Amino acid sequence: MIEKLFCQISVCVVVTDSATNHKFHQASSTPQQTTLSDFQSERVSASYYTMTWIDTTALGVTTLIFLLGLAGSLLPVVPGSLIVWSGVIIHKLWLGDASVSWKVVIITGLITLVGQVTDFLMGVWGARKFGASWKGAFGALLGAFIGFFLPPPLLWLILGPIVGAIIGELCAGRTLQAGSKAGLGAIIGGIIAFALKFGFSLLVVALFYLDLVL
Repeated sequence: MIEKLFCQISVCVVVTDSATNHKFHQASSTPQQTTLSDFQSERVSASYYTMTWIDTTALGVTTLIFLLGLAGSLLPVVPGSLIVWSGVIIHKLWLGDASVSWKVVIITGLITLVGQVTDFLMGVWGARKFGASWKGAFGALLGAFIGFFLPPPLLWLILGPIVGAIIGELCAGRTLQAGSKAGLGAIIGGIIAFALKFGFSLLVVALFYLDLVL
């Protein structure tokens, strides 16, 4: 009888110890999981607050340069694409390794070069497409350049290429009608050039911010 009672007490003690150990392991594992989760949350949260005032200032100045360059991309003569790319270079030289990679700087530089060459060639292409001579095409480009500085500039941005193309065609011994057609072609080519240059500038800005974030 005593032996049975002793066995029952022993079983109860073992079961009680097992339950206690199981609860202890659960209690001890839960804080570890919570601690790890809290650590990961703090690490993620900290990544959003690593920008110093220098980083913020550099990004603000670069964004301002981007806006000026994008506005300049919509105008002839003004090297808006180069202004946008200068923002990338300034940010890189300012922050070094904290900025975008040199690979992005080179790629955006090539895109900028393509945009500038396209801006120059499209005006000539438009004039030549409408039958202009090389003097008429050059006159259209020169008229757009001079018209940018004449008030009101928006009016002379339209009239400048036409007047320049007419003068160029007359110098080449051609008729007034031929010069007018060349000027119209220069305007059409210029509009296409504005759209392409603005698109290239937007691509440069997008690549900058994507590389900076990722």
